[in-house]
Amino acid sequence: MHCDSQVAIAKVTSKTFNEKRRHLRARHKSIKNLISQDVISLDFAMSENNIADPLTKGLTRQQVLESSRKMRLEPII
Repeated sequence: MHCDSQVAIAKVTSKTFNEKRRHLRARHKSIKNLISQDVISLDFAMSENNIADPLTKGLTRQQVLESSRKMRLEPII
């Protein structure tokens, strides 16, 4: 699993977690169990290598063209 948030990676890999919201606690425990059982691994993905960025952030024209190329999208003529 690739993640572009170092904070999220640190929270999941830390031994202590003191979040007060119940749904976050459940997700944290699930992800932590999957990592400890080697079902998934969590890797940091820098923004320039993250092809999901155009779906979540505003990008410059050059960044849109580059990410479209990485997703193998072609312009509609």
